[in-house]
Amino acid sequence: MRQRIETLKQEYSPENFESEGRFKLNYYVVFKHRVYCWKLGVNSMERDRMVLVKGADPKTFQVVHFLLPYGKDSRYVYNGYEPLKGVDPASFVIVSDRYNKDKNHVYSYGEIVVNADPATFQVINDSYAKDFDSVFYRFPTIPLPNADPATFVVIDDFYSKDDYHVYYQVSIIEGADPKTFEVHPRIKLYSKDKNNFFYQGSKFIENPPHSVYPPITKE
Repeated sequence: MRQRIETLKQEYSPENFESEGRFKLNYYVVFKHRVYCWKLGVNSMERDRMVLVKGADPKTFQVVHFLLPYGKDSRYVYNGYEPLKGVDPASFVIVSDRYNKDKNHVYSYGEIVVNADPATFQVINDSYAKDFDSVFYRFPTIPLPNADPATFVVIDDFYSKDDYHVYYQVSIIEGADPKTFEVHPRIKLYSKDKNNFFYQGSKFIENPPHSVYPPITKE
């Protein structure tokens, strides 16, 4: 990506452009009192080009992130060349490549994460995030039912738990014991606790194949 944009700068930048304008990192350029955004072609039929960021104020414009297409001025936050309506530029920050926030909301790919608290919101990994009251999973960002953020831990990309429940993606695994729950080391669709076997978060009525697990002797 960076190499491609550097090549574009050379192709589209005559001597007067470099002397009169000023390059912003990666996606944005301020030139002759206007702000432009590099729009990269998505296929061989669409050429890479510069697009005017309409209404952007060149005097206060700044790049928000080195690698992501976010910029802001005194009035708006921009994703590429599009202004994000209702987002507060003064408090806007990038949390991760999936999440950003301002003083009012947390956003995921431009959508408000409902009920997320921006003051306490934090990303756990690529799949999970949390605030003081809730735990959230992936995109679209969905809260895990009744999850306890204080005791929540990630097992892997599909499984997680707190002191009270075990989760498969966004669903509680009914009857699973958080203290003894474990995922099969090779076949991640299978899991077990001290009393039961599970497949993709659902309890086996009978034992799974012996090649996966030996039978459990229930207490």
